Amino acid sequence: MTATNISNAMAHADRIRLELACASAFAGKHDPQLDWDVAYHMQAARLLLDSLAHELGCTVERASVPMLQAAE
Repeated sequence: MTATNISNAMAHADRIRLELACASAFAGKHDPQLDWDVAYHMQAARLLLDSLAHELGCTVERASVPMLQAAE
């Protein structure tokens, strides 16, 4: 792994941390109107994770998670 790869990987990791922090901040407000913002930042983190994995020569496997059913 070259110094450039390491530097790029660290930059990706930092951007993932920032996206997850933003998603967490929006989710912490418990406001349904902010659900779009949470989803946006979570998707950005997923894309960055894929990019980080590519930078490291890995792949990302996503677990299948059943949707939660709304309380009746």
